[in-house]
Amino acid sequence: MSSRIIIRLALLSVLMQAASVAAPPTSAPAAEPFERVVKLLADEARQSKERGELIRGRANIADTFRLDLPLEKLGGRILRRQHDDAFIDAYIRWQLTSFKPSLSRLSDREAHRAIENLPTLLENPRADEVLIASLQKAAQAGPLSSSDQTMLNQRLNDLATRASRIDAMNQPALSFRKWSADQLPSRGLQPCLAGLEQISASIRAGWPPNEPKAELELVLIRSATDRRFTSDQRREFVMAAEKIVGNARVLVVSARIQENVLSVELATIAVDEFEVKRWVQLLDPRSTIDSPNQ
Repeated sequence: MSSRIIIRLALLSVLMQAASVAAPPTSAPAAEPFERVVKLLADEARQSKERGELIRGRANIADTFRLDLPLEKLGGRILRRQHDDAFIDAYIRWQLTSFKPSLSRLSDREAHRAIENLPTLLENPRADEVLIASLQKAAQAGPLSSSDQTMLNQRLNDLATRASRIDAMNQPALSFRKWSADQLPSRGLQPCLAGLEQISASIRAGWPPNEPKAELELVLIRSATDRRFTSDQRREFVMAAEKIVGNARVLVVSARIQENVLSVELATIAVDEFEVKRWVQLLDPRSTIDSPNQ
């Protein structure tokens, strides 16, 4: 290799090093105002409602934006409603959890307020009273004509599709509720009340509360030996449980046409007195807490 080529290569190396030193470092994206991000999420939620499909399949808005709001302040904001529309509110707050907001320990009063402000669930179309009445009427009509069977089959297929779609659209509300529950202590009054609210919210919207009932029982078992869980707090839980006794919804479990006749299976979802008594037993096997009707 000639000396001239060596000199050129050395010169090129020096120039490249100088350019790398002079180049400014890549700056992080500027923090966006909280209100702007909330507006963007509200628009996404509206589009999701129109499409019947979530714009984002998971909480990941933090991958795109930074916030100008400290995480401890975001923690306080996220516990409050962000929109009058329950679905839009759920979508906004669900996405904001991706920033991993910090949340200080809540007092019982603050936790109660946060639980009251949780987003509601979208209604299960299988619990629609008009639908149930019409299906019962068709079932009582006896043998169906071919045209009636075709119409009913189409209606049942549409029902299954709508129920599945709405179940998927409940992901924001359910995921945010899960995030909120994870911020509470694992035992004591606060998670017990949150579990009751989840059961009540499921029943109000016509969704089977089997899973939240099972989760509440686990919390009650963990809380039974918690010495910080006072007798007054335990009575407060029992009083709250009594208030949701009797709240019930009827829903269509299955509907099918057999031998030209419509067969409909219905189920009632509710909390009854026996369940509350069981919860009292789980919380205190010695039964020192007043249970319903005592």
